[in-house]
Parts: sequence; structure tokens; C-alpha cells
Amino acid sequence: MIKEKKGEQIRKLMVTFACSVTLFVIISVGIIQVTFFDQAYLLGQIEKTKYSELVLAEAAQNFRKENTEESEFSEVVATALSPSFVEEALRPFIQHTYEETNYELRDSNEVSEKIAQTVATIATKKQLTIDKEEKNKIETMIFIYMYHFQSALGDRYLTIFIENIVSARKIVVPLFYICLGLLAFWLVYLYRLINKTPFSFLRYGMFILGTTGSMFCVLAGLLYIQDVLHNIAFHSQATLQLMTHYVQDLLMYPAIIGGILLSCAVLFGGGSKLLQKRQNKKWLKTGSSTLKKA
Repeated sequence: MIKEKKGEQIRKLMVTFACSVTLFVIISVGIIQVTFFDQAYLLGQIEKTKYSELVLAEAAQNFRKENTEESEFSEVVATALSPSFVEEALRPFIQHTYEETNYELRDSNEVSEKIAQTVATIATKKQLTIDKEEKNKIETMIFIYMYHFQSALGDRYLTIFIENIVSARKIVVPLFYICLGLLAFWLVYLYRLINKTPFSFLRYGMFILGTTGSMFCVLAGLLYIQDVLHNIAFHSQATLQLMTHYVQDLLMYPAIIGGILLSCAVLFGGGSKLLQKRQNKKWLKTGSSTLKKA
């Protein structure tokens, strides 16, 4: 009899833990769906970090350091591009990469032409003549700037990042539905194992939510301490700042969800105790009335 009770308790604990793990996976996949798999999330991070401005500032800074040409147009080349020009190129590039449709980011010729047009406009406004020697200097400066601009933009890294996300989506989405089915199965099985009373179900619900919430809090803490971007070599400080902000924002999800689940676990625990007290009072009343009749 004692062995049977112990076996039953072990089964209950195992099923409760299975429910917690399955719920953890389901919510984790949900977080991934609204962050990694949603192109709007990455585009939102680009806007929040003012990524276009960071790219242009980094490109201009590196250009000024490397440029050796003495020209009054050097600063014009360094500041020729606007943040809106970069954003107009990035937005469709990210959208098409997510959707796996062919699209090329504005090529170097288009960007070079934009810089050359800006230089020509400034020269016209200031009534300056660009001779052959000055033209060669401008072409050299544009070439140097383009190298630093492409390096700061980090489009290759973004392509790899998005392509990995798209590949993972093919595995993660089916996993969500599998885990959803498993959770339903474990909950039905747990309901059959426990005493079919509301306070018992709430008590086990408290354990499930508490365990899952703790797992999310631990995960958020570990990822924060580990510094997941530490071992990735970014060639661009602008890209590093974008991805740092991206990860920090992402870590808020497991931390907040963990807190919500733990709060719900406390409510479930309090509710189960109240229901148990009411049930005990009913039993005492029915027991005393039975004794009186006897």
C-alpha cells in the first residue's frame, strides 16, 4: 500500500515536471515567433537604435582617419549620405531576406553616384570648378568611403542572421504544435491521477506555473550573465550596438513572463488553500451532523 502511494506520488511529480517543461517550450517558441521570426521586430530595433545614423557616423569617422587626400570636398564625401537614404535601402532588403525573395541591397555604384551627385551639387552652389586632378581625388575619396560604409553597414552579417532565422522557422513552428498536443495530454493524465477536486488541480497548477516561471527567470539571468554576443567578432560597431540592443530587449521577455508565471503560481497556491479550507469545513459539518443523527 505504501509502495503504491509512493509510486503514485512519483508519477504525479514526473507528470507535473513534464507539464512544466512542455509549457516552457511552448512559451519559448511563442517568444521566438514574436521576436526572431517577426521582421517588424528587427526593423523596430533598427529604428530604436538609429542604426542608419550609427552606420554613417562610423563610416565617416573611419574615412576621416584613412583619407590622405587634401581636398575641400573631403567633408562633403564624408557626410554626403543621409540616414533616410540608408533606411530606404535597408527596409526592403530585410523584408525580402525574411520572405526569401530575390533582392539586392543598393549596389556600390548607386551609392557612389549618390555621393558624386552631392559633391556636384555643392560645387555648383559654391561656384567651384572641379578639374581633372580634383576629380581624381574625389573618386579616390569615394572609393575609400565606400569601403568603410559597406563595412559599417554589416549587411553580410544581417543576411546570415536572417537566413539562420528563416531556416530555424521550419523546425520551430511544427515543434510548437507538437508541444501543444503533449501539454494537453499531460494535463488530462495529471487530472486523472490527482483527486478530482478544484483545490488539488490548483495546487498542481501552482507547481507547474512556479517551475516554468523559475525556469524563465533562470534562463534570463544566465543569458544576461553569459553575454551571448561576447564571442562574436563584429567588424562594425554599429552592428554590435544594434545586436546588443536587440538581445537586451529580447531578454526582457523571459524575465517578464517568468515574473508573471510566478505571480500566477502564488495566486493558484492561495486559491487552493482557500478552497481546501472551505472543503474541510464542509466535511466537518457533514461529519458532525452524521454523528448527531447517530
